[in-house]
Amino acid sequence: MVADSKLVSYANVCALLAAEVDFGAPVPASQVKDEVYAALNLDQAAVVDWTPERDAGKKAEQREMYRVLEDTHTLNGPRKSDPVLRLRRILVHSTANVAGQQAARDKRLAKAAEDLDKLAGAAGGRHYKTAEKIIARIGVIAAKRRVVSCLRFHVTENNPGVPALTWHFDQEVLEAEAAVDGWYALLTTLPVQKADPGQVLIHYKGQGAVERRYADFKGPPGGCAGLRPSQPARRRPHPGHLPGSAGVLSDRAAGRTRARTGPVHDRPLPGQSPSPPHRPHDLLPSRRTHPADRPHHRSAHRPDHPWRPTPHPRSPRHRHRANPLAADLKR
Repeated sequence: MVADSKLVSYANVCALLAAEVDFGAPVPASQVKDEVYAALNLDQAAVVDWTPERDAGKKAEQREMYRVLEDTHTLNGPRKSDPVLRLRRILVHSTANVAGQQAARDKRLAKAAEDLDKLAGAAGGRHYKTAEKIIARIGVIAAKRRVVSCLRFHVTENNPGVPALTWHFDQEVLEAEAAVDGWYALLTTLPVQKADPGQVLIHYKGQGAVERRYADFKGPPGGCAGLRPSQPARRRPHPGHLPGSAGVLSDRAAGRTRARTGPVHDRPLPGQSPSPPHRPHDLLPSRRTHPADRPHHRSAHRPDHPWRPTPHPRSPRHRHRANPLAADLKR
């Protein structure tokens, strides 16, 4: 069984060992310190005879190379009385991971240097008149760009009290970080007789192929023909059942489709949307007709109450104008 780093916990490993299940999983980064990787000798690592599919068409010097070492990893339980678990740990070095981590570090340092140069130029100005404000801004930049471990700075003040900033990156810290690039660890319960360190790595790299085969067996998202043949495939919902404006748009699209499939004389011209079916004007309710004459209308007016047609509402910008019907016609 191949899993991810979430599997590696004391309770899970105890359960797998009790069930005698062979597994392989990467060790969480927090469980292996950088000092462990820094003490490793890359020349003593064995080269794994395996090439990723993405590098199959590349030259030999451009392909990703893996080297492996082996030692023992210990897992301690939450209680002191819990037994200590000892598992095989495969230490893997990847040249592709080295290139990726170096590129990410250079990008972080470049962005941090740009922000620090702007801050050094603005020191003593309108927004950074005191050393406290400059130090607070440096803390924000260091946390955002993740350069807390290698950033060194000094804030000074001249005679008028104007602060100035000088900074640099610690090269020793950067070299120590670069020394552990490309390393990660795998845990496994497979014995040495079944799989050496290189074979353990190959089993772990085959996880993607297993997941792709499972996706192919599962089928498309619309149906699950491979896993649950008794369950019918998901049908497309009716346009009117869609929520919000999606149902309205789908209804309009369905109306256009029905109009295209109708008689030739009922089809709209190219580029023209079909008009809705017409209703007789005598069946359409009107604002100026009597409520009793409207179809399916419950009138609340009294029979003896004189009814007057409701005038159309006027916009607010026209309300100040005089009503021409109320004008004095004797003039």
